[in-house]
Amino acid sequence: MQAVTVVPGGAPALVDLPVPTHRAGEVLVRVAAAAVNPVDGFTAAGGPRDAGWVGPDAVLGLGWDLAGEVVAAADGVALAPGTRVAALVADPTVATFAEYVALPASDVAVVPEGIGTVDAAALPLAALTSAQSLDLAGEPAGRLLITGAAGAVGGFAVVLAARAGWAVTGLARPADGEGIRALGAVAITDLTGGYDAALDTAALGEPVAATIRDGGAYVGVLPGAEPRTDRIRSAAVSVRADGERLAGLFRLVEQGVLVPRVRATVPLARFDEALAAAATRGARGKVVVTVP
Repeated sequence: MQAVTVVPGGAPALVDLPVPTHRAGEVLVRVAAAAVNPVDGFTAAGGPRDAGWVGPDAVLGLGWDLAGEVVAAADGVALAPGTRVAALVADPTVATFAEYVALPASDVAVVPEGIGTVDAAALPLAALTSAQSLDLAGEPAGRLLITGAAGAVGGFAVVLAARAGWAVTGLARPADGEGIRALGAVAITDLTGGYDAALDTAALGEPVAATIRDGGAYVGVLPGAEPRTDRIRSAAVSVRADGERLAGLFRLVEQGVLVPRVRATVPLARFDEALAAAATRGARGKVVVTVP
């Protein structure tokens, strides 16, 4: 099969690898689409090795999202071949910019009828990051600031937080204000104070922490980069695969509550163009790698 990997000291390359073997409790998925996320640029530069997530000699794989079709399942796994599924693969050594991926059955969610495979690929990482970040913020208790509210993670977080009972304020550029208000938040373009909690998807750090009242909560998306202060509670999400929760998020897509946004698709053979397109600042909607 073909997959995009990054060897130590090298650039991302499309290489030939053996089709992975699924083990007990796992499924083998034929990938049809995989969204590009900011973490892929980090991985392409060797970031997981530099950060100590993996060993210095590890071969990295690009891609964390996938949507595709089950082609084989271990004994006792109730997912028949041909079932459309999506998943988050939070292992930097596994590529989802690939033709096949083997992963735990508990990590996958069935893609409901009516949701396209490309749209399904745009959901797992962003939506699970949003949901798990809000868990860290605690029970809804007043005003929540979400930075980067027009982005993939921030946009999903605005909707989920408003549904949970937070009074949400979204920070973004002026051009995004109307869209943020449509999601259920107050839109702002400059930081103001007086929040009970903040979800800092834009990774602004200390200026965001300064807007939080004493005893409030700051939640970041870059583990290890959260502000260090005793004045507020600080945490950062380390997103993890969760098939059951992802299935619940897909139900919200079915209901029209969450809307995956895709602005471009690029075939696997031109993955480098997908990485470049996804890195365009200010562009809205996911770039999705498609696998023929």
